[in-house]
Amino acid sequence: MDQALKDIIAQWVERKLDETEQARAVSPHTPPDDGDEKDEYTEADIWADLWEESTEQLEENRLYIVADLAKTLLQGLQLEPPQLRRFQRELLKAKAGLYREETQRARGDYSTYLDELRQTATSVNLRSYSPAESPRSSVAIGEAFTDYMREHNYREGQKQIETTLRHYLSHAGLSLTSPLSAITKPTITSYKKTLLGRNLKVSTVNKELIHIGHFLKWAKAHDLVTIVATDGLRISGKAQAENSTKKLPFSLQQMTTLRLELEKVRQRVKDGKQPGWSDATLELGWVCLASLYTAGRSAEIWKLHADKVCLEDGIWYLDFGNDKSRNVRVKNRQSIRRVPVHSDLMKAGFLDFVEAKRSVSATGRLFPMVKHSSAVSMFFRRIMRRAKIDRPELTLHSVRHTYATEFARLNVPDKVAQYLTGHAMGHDVHSRVYMHYAPELSTLKEALEKVRF
Repeated sequence: MDQALKDIIAQWVERKLDETEQARAVSPHTPPDDGDEKDEYTEADIWADLWEESTEQLEENRLYIVADLAKTLLQGLQLEPPQLRRFQRELLKAKAGLYREETQRARGDYSTYLDELRQTATSVNLRSYSPAESPRSSVAIGEAFTDYMREHNYREGQKQIETTLRHYLSHAGLSLTSPLSAITKPTITSYKKTLLGRNLKVSTVNKELIHIGHFLKWAKAHDLVTIVATDGLRISGKAQAENSTKKLPFSLQQMTTLRLELEKVRQRVKDGKQPGWSDATLELGWVCLASLYTAGRSAEIWKLHADKVCLEDGIWYLDFGNDKSRNVRVKNRQSIRRVPVHSDLMKAGFLDFVEAKRSVSATGRLFPMVKHSSAVSMFFRRIMRRAKIDRPELTLHSVRHTYATEFARLNVPDKVAQYLTGHAMGHDVHSRVYMHYAPELSTLKEALEKVRF
């Protein structure tokens, strides 16, 4: 292979080693506790896993693994297909060597120091790599993240991304003043393993990785990092399916038990007899009760504003839809719909609750103390425990399965059932893109009222 191409790979390896050394230099040292058992997943273990993985990639000649990295390093240089494949092959070898070296360094062994690569890179001085040529890795994480958030202030999930980043930094022993180069694949891999160790859903773990990855992709596009450290760490769709728990519907008896428990807790909070449960409990209770009676997604409900509870032809309904000015966005196009307020929800005092909120702000949020769907899920899980319902297949989302099941049992027309639950009406392009079916409110009201518990 051409010496200039070898030099490109050698310089990349040297940069990666320098970035890790810089990260080690700024990472806080935590003296080991003699009483602790030494069974924690160490930095050396992470690098060893990456070394083993890269060796397998090399053995199986998975050139596609380094295709994007090769494109980045070549910086527009066009190679003939055989020459490009050889470059990618050498890059795979360099990755394996890099991770082997990092494993040894993490164990305190700096003896080899990539002698072979140093011998091949004769045409350049590896340590003369100019900072002007490299990404501005000295930029603080907080400074870069502030710029990132400024450009993405339209993103509904920006707070989730910020929370995820703070959790990761805390896990990695970093702070917002740490250099961006301190965000490395081993520390993210360790964070991923920690999340999986908490028995979180695979989809939840992937979402955390996506949040960090979105920020790092922006940083790479702005020449702040060379690679996206989260690349290749997401769990595959097959693994998600194997690890996911299939949701089941609640029985009508369970729905009754949950309703009674919600009403009991709400009354005890109002009477001051539920110590430790704040005023936010009342809002969380109403969100869950509204979910039980509308089959709506919890995020659709807790983001509702007071002026989205409407009256038309004597029928009260919830108006679910997008509102960019309020940073409200429903899941998909089919989720834009009007869902009547169930008569049993009105009997429970929901409209009185709405009017009380309107007296404060006619267009304000109905549930201003609810900030995230996780708060609703955690509260509902507590209600389930109080109701002695504790199965992993049953969650607040199971209410939607209950309605789908009941609509089928009660012979509610498919289009009406799909509209009420916000599901696509068919799987073909015509149904998903061109069909705009909206039943009359009276028809929707009649279907919803059939479900009783």
